[in-house]
Amino acid sequence: FLAAHPHSTSTMGRLGLLLSATAAVFVALIAQHVYLDNIYIESTEFVPTNPVSDVVQVAYYSRAGSSEAVARVIASHFNAALLKITTERYPLTLSGIWDGVRSSMDPTDIPRISLEHRDQTPLKKTVSHLFVVAPTWMSVPAPPLKAFLLRMNLKEKNVTLVTLGTGGKGLVNNQEINDVVTKRGGQLSSQMHFA
Repeated sequence: FLAAHPHSTSTMGRLGLLLSATAAVFVALIAQHVYLDNIYIESTEFVPTNPVSDVVQVAYYSRAGSSEAVARVIASHFNAALLKITTERYPLTLSGIWDGVRSSMDPTDIPRISLEHRDQTPLKKTVSHLFVVAPTWMSVPAPPLKAFLLRMNLKEKNVTLVTLGTGGKGLVNNQEINDVVTKRGGQLSSQMHFA
């Protein structure tokens, strides 16, 4: 075959080089994530003052701290209560990154979550606007955010989705989150993405 097609050797060589370069970039990006996950400096904690907003609340999932910083800024602007979504999955390790990649690609993989909040009810009935903040993994909001939304009664609540990641707004697929919010009785009223 190769004798009959003299150019196929150079084509195969270019393909091999391209695949090697792609693999090297992928490994470098994973190494960068592991490094950045472990050098993040925590943002200043925000504690709302009384009276806390009755109409705005902020919920967030943050694996390494960036989404937490954004959520705190939003909460401080509205003097709103914060709900922190936590999970024991996705530790700040290489295996945590791989688990996040697999989980993001499987819409049926809903992680077990817990909520940390200062008052007795995780989502007040009087809240009409809920900001939800999370990183994007594989162009979708991190799975713990979906797990949170599936647990909440969002009836008559407007939801603003705030995502962070390197994919860019045009690459973030929010359809699944929109479907969950609608199913739970709310409306995804706006979306923001920070790269």
